[in-house]
Amino acid sequence: MQVLIVDNNNEKIEDVKQFLINTLRVNEAEIFVAKYIAEFNETIQFTQFDLIILDLRMKFIAGGDERHTGLEAVNLLASCDKQKSAQIVALTAYEELFKEHRLAYDKYGVLLLQYDHTEFWKNGIEQVVRRIAGKHHYDFVILCALEDEAQPFSKTELKIGDTKFLMGLNLTDVTLNSSRGALVVLPEMGSTITSVITTRILECFTPKVICMSGICAGFPENVQLGQMIVADPCWDYQSGKVTPKGLKLASYQVRLNDEVKVLLDVLNKQEDLKAYLHDGLEQMGSFPRLPCCISPLVTGSPVVADKDVMAEILEQHRKVAGLDMEIYGFYRAVKFANTNAKYFAAKCVVDIGDNDKNDDIRIDASLLAARYTVRAIDLLLQ
Repeated sequence: MQVLIVDNNNEKIEDVKQFLINTLRVNEAEIFVAKYIAEFNETIQFTQFDLIILDLRMKFIAGGDERHTGLEAVNLLASCDKQKSAQIVALTAYEELFKEHRLAYDKYGVLLLQYDHTEFWKNGIEQVVRRIAGKHHYDFVILCALEDEAQPFSKTELKIGDTKFLMGLNLTDVTLNSSRGALVVLPEMGSTITSVITTRILECFTPKVICMSGICAGFPENVQLGQMIVADPCWDYQSGKVTPKGLKLASYQVRLNDEVKVLLDVLNKQEDLKAYLHDGLEQMGSFPRLPCCISPLVTGSPVVADKDVMAEILEQHRKVAGLDMEIYGFYRAVKFANTNAKYFAAKCVVDIGDNDKNDDIRIDASLLAARYTVRAIDLLLQ
């Protein structure tokens, strides 16, 4: 959410900023400040804002006289094409100005609030922010750790829309039948950033379904190359206490919701699923059409290219099927969020965690995972 604060009182600016950041979870990097009307006029020509918070009395330039500039600023915004959809809040510390001009601002559709030591001005801004966030509601959100994992969605039933920067996220609008969705590529790989991004998505967009799609390593004792894994349960294989005798595991396992697991099990048994997933694949054209499995998957920080490490991980759970760098952070974030969203993570096995890593099947595996993810979302939204 892009926010512009138009004010020249440093204490007030900081108070408003901290409220936006700490209470309303607005990204600090998306909050801009203009201290003079000339600076404000220049700023609105180049950056599109979701919310603009105006003081009523400002100076035109540094060293100029302070005067009532609020309505002038509102008129500038009305004539600026870039700010047609911006929500405007006028915030004044002057009680007499608040009482005198409230009706005038109402006529422009601008909420006028009095800045004081009560909570009323904060409540007013919070309502506006929530209304803005409501404009960006999504029925489902798909996360990918890599751009290569996201690109194949253009070859599925999803209709791909515009890519934009919203609420601190680079996301692409997508639709599935009549449902609105978003495709989000993480800024970097890893469990921690995945958890942070997932939390932000749940807070900002309140999706009904949130999921991850992509590729992973597999344990050949339990899966084969090209096989789909839905993670259940998932844990951090590096969690615990390091002693001279090695790692004493102290993991916290996160599981799928029972309803989701049942529905995905139904999906996995559909007669046409294998043909649908493998239709037209080139790199995996000769691969057997393996069943999708709901199996244990572990997450860790490093990319593993060592069969001895894979063997050590296998000792934690004899049925562990997959290894990735994100799903545990994703599951934990959803589990601890105040949400009823259905969630799952589906990844296709492209290597067995040894030093023989290559890109032979990454493209097809990402497409297979994307197809499975779209079919699963369609089922979970019904």
